[in-house]
Amino acid sequence: MKSRYFIPWIFIFFLLSGYIITGYTRHYLYDKMIEEYIAEQMSSRDQGLPKPMGWETHDYLGSPEAALVVVDPAFQEEIYSLCDVWLVYSTEYETDVLLLLLEGVNDDRWCLWDAYKRITIFEYLRTVLTVASNAGVIQITPHSDEDWGGSLAESIALWEAAGGERKGNWIKTYKHSSEYEGWLDQILEEIANPEGSDSPSITDHFVETTRQVELSYCSFFLQEDKLETQRKMTEIAYKRYVTHVAEKDVVPASIDSWVVRFGASNFSDTATRNYSLPYILGMEGFPLRDLVVDFLVIVGFSFGFTYFVVKRKLAKHK
Repeated sequence: MKSRYFIPWIFIFFLLSGYIITGYTRHYLYDKMIEEYIAEQMSSRDQGLPKPMGWETHDYLGSPEAALVVVDPAFQEEIYSLCDVWLVYSTEYETDVLLLLLEGVNDDRWCLWDAYKRITIFEYLRTVLTVASNAGVIQITPHSDEDWGGSLAESIALWEAAGGERKGNWIKTYKHSSEYEGWLDQILEEIANPEGSDSPSITDHFVETTRQVELSYCSFFLQEDKLETQRKMTEIAYKRYVTHVAEKDVVPASIDSWVVRFGASNFSDTATRNYSLPYILGMEGFPLRDLVVDFLVIVGFSFGFTYFVVKRKLAKHK
């Protein structure tokens, strides 16, 4: 009769054991998934971008003078160089920065919930950093005078009209001109205020995120970890942005600016959300299927081993 009182404790023991074992297992599986993603990004970077890229055969929609610049092999190599800078720098965000941010997430290897939390934040970072990187590259190739590549060609055409000649290593000569400095200043202004001077600047977004850090974090720890991740991401990107603007390095500055913009916007959204359990279970990136499978396995494991132990114990007493 007394043995019946121990059955719940036996069940709880196996339940906790299953939870811990599954926690280690999920951490291992998710770590492999993250490692594979990082390896894919590094491989894509090492392979480089295909050349020609496709834009070379499209009609340029700007001025006739700039259209002649666009077909110049030296100009095309300059565009390739800018795209290569984008590829290397965006990969740095999607590997080194991503891993640095994941290291800051509270994460006990035995804790199954921490494994779910880590993969959820990883999926968030992967999405945000990829979108921010792509937003920073779509304007590089020249299609019209409204994109970066096109405005660069227009600037070179103005330089030619002022006496410059596209002969020899002319790109190097052009980069010492006032026209090139004007182009850099124009692009940096567009990066800082992409929607016009009346919209919030990159600095405004960063300051707002810093101010909101003072908000008391809500009690649900997934929300707290996500807020801290977004804060750190915004802070890292803004420091890089300031450095690249000072160096007039437009491609990295553009990627930095988009990360700051997304980080600040998402921070505000996360801070004002009600992170109830139903909301978390429905979040994009949350491994709901894994949670259901793990729950069924843990409970089944606990019932099965409890039954086995009790049955053996009863058999010994007969």
